[in-house]
Amino acid sequence: MELRLDLEEIVVRLADPSETSCISVRVVEPAGATPMSHSHRLGDVVAARHIGALEAGGEVVVDPAILKFLAAGEVDESWEADLEAMIDRAATKGWIDGHGRIRAHVEWPGSRP
Repeated sequence: MELRLDLEEIVVRLADPSETSCISVRVVEPAGATPMSHSHRLGDVVAARHIGALEAGGEVVVDPAILKFLAAGEVDESWEADLEAMIDRAATKGWIDGHGRIRAHVEWPGSRP
């Protein structure tokens, strides 16, 4: 599953919510955004949209509640159990912070082929 963030319009979308094996955050706008130029803006949007928090290392910790909110009406009844299984797997790898948020890698524009 992928959270897609438009840092210009301050829009957050959940893409492919049925993919519960991993989670990432993808910055889609502005097209030329980089960690150097837009990290502060990413942190502001993550906080303002109640997604979670931007960590010092540049990853985002995502509150599972926002995933449930964004997935509402888009997934079937088994999805929440799949999400919980993903959280359990992440916990075994140390990818859950002290607030129960899931650590997600951030992909910036142009970082994918």
